Amino acid sequence: MKNILCGVIALTGLSNVFAQPPKAPSQPVTETFFGTQVTDPYRNLENLKDTAVQKWMKAQSDYARAVLNKILGRQRLIDMISDLDRRRLGRVTNLIITNNDIYFYLKTVPGDESILEY
Repeated sequence: MKNILCGVIALTGLSNVFAQPPKAPSQPVTETFFGTQVTDPYRNLENLKDTAVQKWMKAQSDYARAVLNKILGRQRLIDMISDLDRRRLGRVTNLIITNNDIYFYLKTVPGDESILEY
């Protein structure tokens, strides 16, 4: 566990090692809400069909992948976390107790296919 913590602590210093992430394209939009003007400099990022936004998202993804790929021992850390996650026995949520002491609950275990997040 100590090695995992050292790896996570080491990650905090990575931002200084790599170039800056791509700058988001900014096209300020000003709206008035109840008499107050509010400017949103990044409203344009909500338009996922905009080619400039798509280009920026791809550049962000490439930048993130480059940073993550340089983490020493990354795959070992992923394998350890995956192993710990597989060991979990399950999780009980949404417990409901009726007036006549009937219990209803949802139990999920790793590997269950569910529309609910685990």
